[in-house]
Amino acid sequence: MELVEGLAKIPVGVISSPDVNANTAQLLTTYINVDDELDVYGMDLAATALLTDNITLRGTLSLVNENVFETSRGQTVMLNAPKTKGSLALGYRSEDLGLNTEVRARFNDEFPVVSGVYEGTRCLGDDKHGIEDCVDSAALFDLTLGYRIPGLRNATLQVNVQNLFDSEYRSFPGVPTVGRMALVRLRYDF
Repeated sequence: MELVEGLAKIPVGVISSPDVNANTAQLLTTYINVDDELDVYGMDLAATALLTDNITLRGTLSLVNENVFETSRGQTVMLNAPKTKGSLALGYRSEDLGLNTEVRARFNDEFPVVSGVYEGTRCLGDDKHGIEDCVDSAALFDLTLGYRIPGLRNATLQVNVQNLFDSEYRSFPGVPTVGRMALVRLRYDF
């Protein structure tokens, strides 16, 4: 009882959109134990190439053998993540000019999801009521620009634009689609 009373005092907020079918505040937790064996294998790779003193090329790749598993007891288990995802980024930095920039491309495959009340398994042929589409594959581009303010060696103005070309993208079932998002910040290092 003390635990419940303690948890009730924790402030919780819900941010939603019309795309989410939620008519009251919801606090959802999920965790699935699979009491069986399944074979999961994959790899993550990351590399950075210093092309010049000012230009870098970075890449990442993540591969996994499956994102839907059938256990020996017949239980279907979702990875809730894509089998393939990766990124490629080209960056430029000049200490003399006080300038840094990066262009990045990100990609992920389509993937099904079963996580609590969020079920996106329509790509597997599941057409039950309430089942959403799987998370679609996506290729997104990001841009980062930074400029050190003259006369203030420790102050930098930074602009980060995610999803530069404003592609509608939904990263998980039950969440709204997101277009372009820009963040401007003034950074000062002490």
